[in-house]
Amino acid sequence: MSEFSLKRMASLADPLADAVALRIDRRRPSVMMAEVHYLAKTEIGPYQELMDHLYDVPRWVDWALIEQGQKLQAAFLHTRLLAMLSGGLIEIFCVSQVSKRLVERNHCHLEVVRRLHETQQLLRSINEPNCLRPGNSMHRILSEIRLSNAMLRKSLVAKDWHKQHHQPPFNQRDMIFDILNFGQGTTDNLTKLGLTLNTEDQLALHHFWRYAGYLYGIEENFLGRSVDADKRMILQCKKVAVEPNSPEKRQLAQTTLRLISEQTAINFPLGLLQAISRICLGSNKANALNIPNQPSWQRAVSLFSTTNRGSYFAYQHIPGFTSVNIKLNELFVTFLQNTQTERSRPAQNIA
Repeated sequence: MSEFSLKRMASLADPLADAVALRIDRRRPSVMMAEVHYLAKTEIGPYQELMDHLYDVPRWVDWALIEQGQKLQAAFLHTRLLAMLSGGLIEIFCVSQVSKRLVERNHCHLEVVRRLHETQQLLRSINEPNCLRPGNSMHRILSEIRLSNAMLRKSLVAKDWHKQHHQPPFNQRDMIFDILNFGQGTTDNLTKLGLTLNTEDQLALHHFWRYAGYLYGIEENFLGRSVDADKRMILQCKKVAVEPNSPEKRQLAQTTLRLISEQTAINFPLGLLQAISRICLGSNKANALNIPNQPSWQRAVSLFSTTNRGSYFAYQHIPGFTSVNIKLNELFVTFLQNTQTERSRPAQNIA
């Protein structure tokens, strides 16, 4: 994609969701979306336009590929969650101007909590078969996040966003980078953690997240049509990122890892998260973000990678292994949560 195309992406937001956001008040995402459903039936207008976009499935959608991607992600859900939170989410923060602005306004903790909640909610919804079908779990959550982004965009624009920036907040480039990190970015991180997917599974994941991106509000002509196109796009988006050694980015990265460690739903030791984050981000970026090197966790991460390689081999070659693999993945993640090899961390029960 040319530099002109990237600039065009950065100049565009989400007109369908923005038109709706101008007419409703900010509340919980599920409440706002329920209101939009009601207004679409009673007033039609922009509300019905947004509903049509969400519920009219494009002709290029291949449900067989999407279900293949769903089953694969459900089988390795905890590993994907760990790779996305420790690597992908921090990459998003390094690109996002919105996150930088919120940190400048002392909203770092709130921004990280919001993103962690959305990420966990989105990835856990993949457990449900047919999750992307209209009205089902992931379809609904993507719709709600899209509307929440539009409401936050409205709030930032009202506070003179354009005086400091010459592009809308949560623009098309930001949105596509978000989705690419859930898709291709996490796939790349899984490879670093021992889970190297074959060509067919990579294609299934690409198609799954391509449709997710469409629901998220990305213009159809900006959605990559191949795995290679996604790889090129994610590299181009990273080139325009704010320098990772900026104070805001360091604060976001360190707050993210700390909050992941403290959340009971995830509850990984901080040292393990830091070790995995350094693998996903690479040493140069991790050093710029002041993420500590944790050699005491290298053995656990090495075991984690070996387990991933074995689990994926079984997933490919042993019929009916999916449900067993889900349980094994959960058990090994529980083992990692309870591993206490970090010398500086006092002994405690974190089960």
